[in-house]
Amino acid sequence: MNLSCSVLLVLVLASATRVCSSSAKGTPTRFVTDELPDQHSRTSIRFSKDGNFMPSVANGYIGTVIYSDTVHVSGVYNGRAYPKKYPVYPVYLYQHAHRARIPSTASMNFRIDGIQGKSSYALDVSEGVFYKWFKAVNLTVEQRIYAHRTRKNLLVVEITAKNDARRNFSMSLIPNMGYVTRDIHFFMTESDRSEALAATGLVWLSVIFLHLCNKKQSTLEKSENVSNSRHG
Repeated sequence: MNLSCSVLLVLVLASATRVCSSSAKGTPTRFVTDELPDQHSRTSIRFSKDGNFMPSVANGYIGTVIYSDTVHVSGVYNGRAYPKKYPVYPVYLYQHAHRARIPSTASMNFRIDGIQGKSSYALDVSEGVFYKWFKAVNLTVEQRIYAHRTRKNLLVVEITAKNDARRNFSMSLIPNMGYVTRDIHFFMTESDRSEALAATGLVWLSVIFLHLCNKKQSTLEKSENVSNSRHG
């Protein structure tokens, strides 16, 4: 199975001449907090990460948990198609059928250096957008992360800033792409745009499955040949 991966990152850095339009106040569909959750749910499956309670953004095709190192695409799985028989249950993640992990290019946090301020966060379930705000004296920064509604392959990260302090500030971007995935082997390919990177991925288990099918087919052909020779 060839996976043409078009997980893209759009990063917009703008010096806004107006206050960021989104409100940091809560509404019936916008849930605001001053701190992100740090609780985790434990798992006994080896090589499987503990779960967390961070929000996610998705559009039915592509999705990610905010600030995580993983992107999932609809219908792209890896792992064994069947579990071990009871009572021996698989204890390794890669013995399970699971969503294939794609390293996230949309996991981008930020930090403003040299100034004291306050951060707040929100998930707007009506817009399908995650927000982060940083507010200090004469400085406001807003980050939006969302899955595009019409361009289904696109995860978008936008950062806008309004600086009225009459001096420059340093912004550090903090990516979390994570380790190389064991589920998909990506090959870099040429793109029509000089600024863009493109990759084609091959789901590993599919190769094994095809190899086993071919091996089984050749075994059946040998059995049929032997049977035909005996009848002859």
